[in-house]
Amino acid sequence: MTEEERLRKAVRELPDDVRRAVHLDVNRNLCDPDTYAVLNWFFLLGIHRLYLRRWGRAAANIALFLGGLTAIAAGAPVVGGMMIAVVVLWEFWELFRSQIIVQAWNNGLTREVLRRHGCHDALARAGERPGSG
Repeated sequence: MTEEERLRKAVRELPDDVRRAVHLDVNRNLCDPDTYAVLNWFFLLGIHRLYLRRWGRAAANIALFLGGLTAIAAGAPVVGGMMIAVVVLWEFWELFRSQIIVQAWNNGLTREVLRRHGCHDALARAGERPGSG
């Protein structure tokens, strides 16, 4: 059974009022892999990382890309081209892994919401060891 299936089963076994609150909280912040992939495909500047609220990674991506453009404009096309190539390769790697990346994000979100709602038994049923969050 996958982590996602274990989490869903654990949420299904919660009392109705808690399950409803958990669902509302999770659904408010759930991310879609297709949206992530489209943002990755059309915007090489890390917009897809902002979608997952990964501010530091988005800033690093933008800085590396803009640094590459700056290096090219400053007369160092090889260095700038290599910087941009790193960004492009990194983006393609993430594009092909978008399902896995977003699934991991959503699973982490569900675990965090369960912790916030005090559903430690549900987390244990989902396979999380105490103190691992």
